[in-house]
Amino acid sequence: MHLIVQKKDLADILGRMKGIPIQKTMSNIMGHFLLEAEEGMLSVTGMNYEVGIKLQTACEVKELGRVAVPAKKLIAMVSQAPEGTVTIKTEETSDWLIATAKKYKVRLPVMDPDNLPSIQEVEEKAVVTLPEGVLLEMAEKCGFSISMDETRPNLNGLYMKFSKATEPPFVDAVSTDGKRLSLVHRNVTSVDMDMEELGCLIHRKGIQELKVFLKGDLDNVRMVIDRKGVRFERPEGFLVVRQIEMEFPNYKMVIPKDYNWSFIISPNMLAEMVSRVSISAPEDNFMVTLRLHDGRIEVEAGDQEGGLARDVAEIDYNGEPIEVSYNYRFLLDALGVFSSVSEVEFQIKDNYAASMVVLPDGKKDVIELLMPIRRPA
Repeated sequence: MHLIVQKKDLADILGRMKGIPIQKTMSNIMGHFLLEAEEGMLSVTGMNYEVGIKLQTACEVKELGRVAVPAKKLIAMVSQAPEGTVTIKTEETSDWLIATAKKYKVRLPVMDPDNLPSIQEVEEKAVVTLPEGVLLEMAEKCGFSISMDETRPNLNGLYMKFSKATEPPFVDAVSTDGKRLSLVHRNVTSVDMDMEELGCLIHRKGIQELKVFLKGDLDNVRMVIDRKGVRFERPEGFLVVRQIEMEFPNYKMVIPKDYNWSFIISPNMLAEMVSRVSISAPEDNFMVTLRLHDGRIEVEAGDQEGGLARDVAEIDYNGEPIEVSYNYRFLLDALGVFSSVSEVEFQIKDNYAASMVVLPDGKKDVIELLMPIRRPA
C-alpha cells in the first residue's frame, strides 16, 4: 500500500472515528483501524461490539493495499504531523507502516487485516429519510436521558418509533432512565416500509458516536433498519449501530394527561439559579427545591452539614403556593434542551407524579419529564 493524503482530510475522518475502537490493549484487533487504498480513495474502518463506521476521503494512490493499524497511534501521528500531505506506505514483506509528513516520520506496527471482523450487515427491511438537523436534535435532546444501568438493557438506548399512519409520517425519539424521560416528535421526510409502524432501539454508544458522525450540513440522512441494526448513511461513508433486541416501555403511558399547577419561566434564568444553589445540594440525591408563591420563585438547596444556598426571582405567578424538589443535574439537563427559547412551562400534578417541561404553545413536540424527589418528613 502506498498513498498520499491531505492531513486535514485524514484528520477529519479520524476525529469522527476516535471514540469507536477498543483501545485497552494494542493486541486487541478492535483497537485497530482498517486502512484500504482503493482507486483514488482511502477508506478507514473502525468498530467495537456496538458500533461500526467506514469513511472515505480522496487521495493519490500509488499502490493498492489494505492494512490494520493501531488506532490510538494513528490518531496521535496525524494530530502531530505538520500541515500538508501525509505519505503512508507499507512494504510487502514488512510488519510496519511508514508515515511521513515533511521531515516528520513515524513507524507503526500493523496486523493482518483479515483478522478484523466485518462490520455488521443491515438488510433494507425499512428505509427512512430524515433531515440531518432533526436527527442531530434527537440525539442531543434525548441522549442524556438514556439509562446507564446495564441491569435494565431495554433502557440502554434511544427508541425511535416511525409511523406512516398519518400524513405526513412522523418519528418519536424517546429515552428514559426511569427517573426522567425525554421525547422529541418530528415529521419524517419519507418512509419506505411494509408496516404502518416500526420501532428501533439504538444502543446508547451508537448515539454518542452518531453525534460525532453527523455534520449537520446535509438536507437529509438515509437510515436503513433491520431487526439487528441501523445504518446511517452520508456521502462519505456510513455508521452502523447495533439494535437492542428488547421491548422498550410504553412511553405514552407515563406522559401525564393533566396537572394541578403550572408556571412559565425563562429556562436560562432558572438554570442560572439552580447552578448557583447547587453548591449546597446534598451529594446523595443532588436535591434542589423550587418554591413558588406571591409572584416569585425561590430555589434552595441544603446539605447534610447544614450548608444552605438560596436564590430568588420574580415571575408571573399568582396561583396557590407550590413546593417541589428535583435532582438538580436532571433539572439542568432538561432546561438545557430549551436553552434557545425564551420561556418554558412546568406542569406539575403532585410530588408523586412526573412533572412535565414543555414549550408554552401547547404542541408538546418536545417533552422533558422529571420525577420529583420527596423531601424527608
